[in-house]
Amino acid sequence: MKLLTTLTLTASLITLTSASVIAGSCNTCSTDRVPYVPASSTGCCTTILPYHVALQRAVDADKAEAELADLKAAMEELQAELAATKGQLDETTAALEASQKEAAANADTAAKNAAEAKAQMDRAIKAETQAADLQKNLTAANNAKAEVDKQLAAATDAQAALNKELEATKTELTSSKEEAGTLRKDMEELQAKLKAAEEKQKEAEAALKEATATKPEEPKVEAEEANTEKPAEPEAPAEPEAPAEQN
Repeated sequence: MKLLTTLTLTASLITLTSASVIAGSCNTCSTDRVPYVPASSTGCCTTILPYHVALQRAVDADKAEAELADLKAAMEELQAELAATKGQLDETTAALEASQKEAAANADTAAKNAAEAKAQMDRAIKAETQAADLQKNLTAANNAKAEVDKQLAAATDAQAALNKELEATKTELTSSKEEAGTLRKDMEELQAKLKAAEEKQKEAEAALKEATATKPEEPKVEAEEANTEKPAEPEAPAEPEAPAEQN
């Protein structure tokens, strides 16, 4: 904005100065003219200017030169400012291009990050689904384990009942063995008594035979009377069979 204002003022000064010089060199020729035409005159004036007019024109010329010097300095300053502004513009353009490149790179990075984020989200959803499936499988496994534990508890109770029955059977078997031992002992005692009875019976039979063999013969009448009056002798009891030995 400052540069544009300075350029506008400079153009206005140049225009006014040029117009003043032209007006002073041509239009003032008709004021206070002296009828004199120099031989080598090439300007528009054909008369000699009065002193005060010439002096005024000299003052105006000095002012114009000073204004031109100032204008030249202002132009040089403006050119320096223009060069600096151009440099700043070039730097700004380079920075803008770098920013655009960085923005493009950032956009590519952002796109890559977005793609990676989407992939991570997909993986997270997949992992969550797998976790839900694993949780279902774990619940099913826990239910199956509970059922197995229930069956195991039932089997343990059945095993305990069987063990109890086995202990009762062992107790009964022990008692039966004790009873069998007592019966075997009784059988052995009974067999010993039977054997002793057999021995006594054999001794009695032997004694009876011996007594019969040593007895004298009697008359037949007496023998017949004895046969008719004497009752028959009882038969010897049969030898009892030994009972079967129990194991």
